[in-house]
Amino acid sequence: MEIAEKIVSSFRRSLIDNLYPPESIGQMFGVSVNDNGERYSVSDRTRIGHIVFNAWMSLKLLGDFDETNPQVYNEIIKALHTNSLGEWFEKRLRRIPESASSGSKRDYVEFPKVLRVVISDV
Repeated sequence: MEIAEKIVSSFRRSLIDNLYPPESIGQMFGVSVNDNGERYSVSDRTRIGHIVFNAWMSLKLLGDFDETNPQVYNEIIKALHTNSLGEWFEKRLRRIPESASSGSKRDYVEFPKVLRVVISDV
C-alpha cells in the first residue's frame, strides 16, 4: 500500500497545483499525453486524456483531494492498490450532484465505459 500512497500523493499534488501529473503517474489515472508525446494544451479539450484530467479536476474542486477529507483519498489508494480504480472513478463521477456544476456530470459521465477502458488498459 505504501507505493499506492506515494502514487496517489503525487497525483494529488499535481491536481492541487493545477498541473498535469508526470506521465508515468498520469497514465495510471487515465491522464495521458498526446500522439506527439507532448502534454495536452487547451486546444486538445476533446481528447480522452484531457477529458479524464478534467474529470479528476472536477473531483478536486468538489473536495475529494482536500486534506480534511481523508476518506476519499484512502478510497483512491485502496482502488489503485486493488486494481479497481476505473470502477471507483466511474462510480464517483456518477455521484456528482447535478447541482455541483452545470455540465460536470453530463460532460464526464456520458462515456463511462470509455473512461474505464482508458484507466484500466494503461
